Amino acid sequence: AAPLALCRGDRPFFRRAQRMLMATVLGGLAVRMALESRR
Repeated sequence: AAPLALCRGDRPFFRRAQRMLMATVLGGLAVRMALESRR
């Protein structure tokens, strides 16, 4: 039931949590790419 709720995003809390998770993942990827390009 949780995955379906997350996919629908009908609840603001789940939507905000998903947005924060995506921002964290994208931020981590950006930092990793920056560190790799610095070498």
